[in-house]
This record gives sequence, structure tokens and C-alpha cells, in this order.
Amino acid sequence: MNHTWYEIKIAGLESAPLNVFRQYEKTEMVVGPHTRPSGAHGGAMIESRELAVSFAEALKPVYVRRYGQGAELAVVECSGSCRGKDIQKIRTHSDIIRARLSSKNFVPNKRVIVT
Repeated sequence: MNHTWYEIKIAGLESAPLNVFRQYEKTEMVVGPHTRPSGAHGGAMIESRELAVSFAEALKPVYVRRYGQGAELAVVECSGSCRGKDIQKIRTHSDIIRARLSSKNFVPNKRVIVT
């Protein structure tokens, strides 16, 4: 079954810490559900454009503070065939992001309560 989700692509991490910069050089980076930069497999799969835009806007100052003025976040639409596991991943990531937005908790290692 074909499904649509949204991801937040990252650009401009030239002044990022070495471990993030190396990954950034090798592959396209996206934002994970716990706010960290990630490769394609660890990226947040978000169920709606509105939620993705809200998350990107909330994370912009965080990314500028962490990685410098050049950090850019862009919401992109993705689609493809999804199994039940993938659809559950989209729901889980979206729930985590909603909890992060409502609690204004953008610290990667600080757990959020998903209701």
C-alpha cells in the first residue's frame, strides 16, 4: 500500500562537531524524532506537513545554537509502499514529536511522555 509521510532534511552543517560532520559529508541528513541529526534510516517519519513544519520551526533555533548559523531545515514529502511496521513507525514518531512540541522539550536525551 502506498503511503505519504514527511521528513526534515538538514543542510549547512559545515561547522558541526566532527562526528556529525563526517556523517553529513557521506550521506543526506534528516532530523530524528529525538531532535538529533540522522541518516535516512534514523530519520523521523512524520504523518502531516503541518506537524513537520511546526517541528522544523521549533528546532531551527536549536540547530543554529548547536551547529551554527548555516544550519537549514527543510520539510520534504516522501511516499512509497509501507508495511504495517512502517505505518506504526510513522504514528510513533508523530506522537513523540507532538509530545516534544507540547512540552517544548528538544533535548535529545530527555524523555518525553507520549499520551
